[in-house]
Amino acid sequence: MQRQKVDAFEAALRLLPQAREALGAYPLSSEQKRLWLLAQLTDAETLPVMACYQFTGTMDIALVQQNLSAWVAHSEALRSVFVEVMGQPVRLLMPMGQVKLEYFQQLYAENDLAEWVNAPFDLGLGPLLRIFIIRINAQCYELRLCGHPIVVDEYSLPVSYTHLTLPTILRV
Repeated sequence: MQRQKVDAFEAALRLLPQAREALGAYPLSSEQKRLWLLAQLTDAETLPVMACYQFTGTMDIALVQQNLSAWVAHSEALRSVFVEVMGQPVRLLMPMGQVKLEYFQQLYAENDLAEWVNAPFDLGLGPLLRIFIIRINAQCYELRLCGHPIVVDEYSLPVSYTHLTLPTILRV
């Protein structure tokens, strides 16, 4: 009986397009289950986890994108999407992560940025991390990281990014 349930679960999982590309399927942690349940029960959007950095120097957007991609490649959480299979939430580990990088000029930033930050996350498709670069002037930038709390928390987002990426995105 138990084997039949497992076989049925695996067959249902294989029917999902995301699962065909996934490296593996894993159960959710208790905190992820709580966040998943909240997302399913309410129409209210989960508040994103935010980190913000201001810096000066000359920025190379291609280098920023390259470093962000490397950072996401090293993080299983940031390469995850979350789907439901037979009523159970499942974390799919994808081979490549997605990150949404948006660039704004200061003049237009606040209204557009608020719209992007408040946009709902799609747990099943991703990306679950958004990066915003705001050019304040020729040598001053603000970098904002916005992630869904199912994959990042207030501690891991700034610490991971600071250690892995921030020192290498500027040509000072």
